[in-house]
Amino acid sequence: MLHMTQANVRRHLDILEEQNLVEVIGHRPSEGKGRPPRFFGASEKSLGNNLDLLTSILLQEVNKMPSPEFKETLIENVAKSLLLQMSSYIEQHQGELNIPKDKYMSASGKSESTMTSKGISRNLSQRLYRAIHDLNRFHYSARWEAHVESPRVILGHCPYRRVPYEHPELCQIDSLLLAGLLEAEVDQIARLAKDKRGATSCIFRVQNNY
Repeated sequence: MLHMTQANVRRHLDILEEQNLVEVIGHRPSEGKGRPPRFFGASEKSLGNNLDLLTSILLQEVNKMPSPEFKETLIENVAKSLLLQMSSYIEQHQGELNIPKDKYMSASGKSESTMTSKGISRNLSQRLYRAIHDLNRFHYSARWEAHVESPRVILGHCPYRRVPYEHPELCQIDSLLLAGLLEAEVDQIARLAKDKRGATSCIFRVQNNY
């Protein structure tokens, strides 16, 4: 029907699968040697979803809560649950980590708490490397920089960008998530700030209490 060879069809399907536009939805028993024929369908990415709309509505309902204390508790619980889910995922995929062991060592390990040339304790430096690696597995495009006052974490991509800008609760969740990953106090100093190239990022200051 497509006037293509089987090899051409496979090539195009491979490209679409690499771009996450189609996915295998089933297999047909093979009638001979070789791999069983695969059935392809539209992927979740190409079909789209309403998760951004649902998230926005849920956050609107959170803001309608009469008790500010209840709202804060809810946001804290969401951040804790997110941290637990991320930690569980990282633990399950520990073998895939590519960070040197000394940089990924747990803050509760036996590493010495000596000072680096940047004035940051080795323990905090290890936690920063670990946190950046973990965040990037969850699409944050994160990095960290040393500053005179305290280190800063820069999130180059917000995984929640499709949720309307008027929901600062997501920034609160990110702050609490960073605080949990770094075991340190964190405060946001810039939200979707633009650099010279027009790229946006959110910047968080880490309390350097060494």
